[in-house]
Amino acid sequence: MSNSTENEQSFQDNLNKQYMIEYLFKGNKESVKGNYAQAADSYNRSLSFGEDVSIYYNLGLMQQKLGQISESISTYQACIQKFPNEASCYQGLGQSQLNLEQLDNAVSQFDKCLSLDEKKTECLNGKGLSFIKQNKLVEAEQSLRSCIQKNSRNEDCQNNLAKIYIKKKEFELAQGPLNVCLDINGNSDQCLNNMGHVFLNLNQSKQAIRYYQKASSLQPKNEQYLVDLGNAFKKSKNYENALHVFNRLIQLDPNNETYHEMKGFTFYNRGDYDNAIPAFEECTKLKGENAFTCHRHLANCYYEKENFDNAITNYKECINLKPLRIENYLYFTNSVFSKTKQQCIYYKNTTQEFCLNSYNNTYNYVTSNYNNTKEYCQSNINSAKNYVETNYNNTKDYIQGHINSSKEYVSNINNSTSQYFSDITNQTKSYWGGVYDQALQYYNSLFS
Repeated sequence: MSNSTENEQSFQDNLNKQYMIEYLFKGNKESVKGNYAQAADSYNRSLSFGEDVSIYYNLGLMQQKLGQISESISTYQACIQKFPNEASCYQGLGQSQLNLEQLDNAVSQFDKCLSLDEKKTECLNGKGLSFIKQNKLVEAEQSLRSCIQKNSRNEDCQNNLAKIYIKKKEFELAQGPLNVCLDINGNSDQCLNNMGHVFLNLNQSKQAIRYYQKASSLQPKNEQYLVDLGNAFKKSKNYENALHVFNRLIQLDPNNETYHEMKGFTFYNRGDYDNAIPAFEECTKLKGENAFTCHRHLANCYYEKENFDNAITNYKECINLKPLRIENYLYFTNSVFSKTKQQCIYYKNTTQEFCLNSYNNTYNYVTSNYNNTKEYCQSNINSAKNYVETNYNNTKDYIQGHINSSKEYVSNINNSTSQYFSDITNQTKSYWGGVYDQALQYYNSLFS
């Protein structure tokens, strides 16, 4: 290769490297701003001018944030193919597989990451979180404690260790790592929300609400934080604030049946069945996984209002949805019994009153009108007897006259009918005979 060619190649390489770095820096700036799509575009442009582990890693990270998990896996696999000894490639792949709940694969990638760089606390944290999701709490705690031993200021490892204690219902122990976490970062929304869980389970609702409120103020569109806050208000019987939170959730996701159910149950808990009913009805209209419980709550509301017809209808729907649940039949039967009892009491009272009035009226009428009635009936009997005797002879003569006329009429009809049918029969025979001859002639002409 001539010096001129070498110089041109060197110039092009330097130019490509310059463009690669420029687009890498541009992607980093967009990432800090939260413009993940623009950042991903810049990283892709950077890769078109050169390849570097950091570009692959950052591109995969942006794809994760955009919810493009399959694309991020492809990116990290390409990274491993180009740089098989770089721990970051395996770290990114493990994280993507963790996001897809491919937990065994994620653990395998995190182990490969740690075999290349044992100081990668992010891989120890990812491994610990994978074990938590598999409910392998012993292995999870071991991995996370190893992470904290290497870096006690790792916020994620402290928070995930607290999750283990919360899962084990060891809430006092969970406070330790959460306090460290919040000392590292007082605005860690995850640590704040988990601290809310701890205080709520320690029956310190006011403290729990304070942490939940701060977490949701940092992430106002995080629905899980709002659910936790609303439930904390409900548990402390602060129903107005609970309803405010559940209405916010319904605004964020109107088709989420759970939010309608929580709203209805809040009304139900304070005995406001009239407002609970429409909330539960909205839940049943969505016909999702909560349909059974919403029909149950709806039936309970109607039962409390002694509207047993609607209670029965909704308990029937519970039976249709889950026919093996024995309590459904118990609630249904109880509603039918209550309706029957209600009707019996009503009819008993109204029947007693009606019968008493009817008895008095009937008694007075019968005793005062007996003689008049007796005379009236006797008079009618005599009149009827005279009427029958007078009209009997007339009727007999009238009928006998009609019998004679009828005999003569029938005889005439028989003679006329006989002659008529004889004529019709001869005409019919003649007609069909002619038709038959024509048909036979046509048939023979077709097959001759």
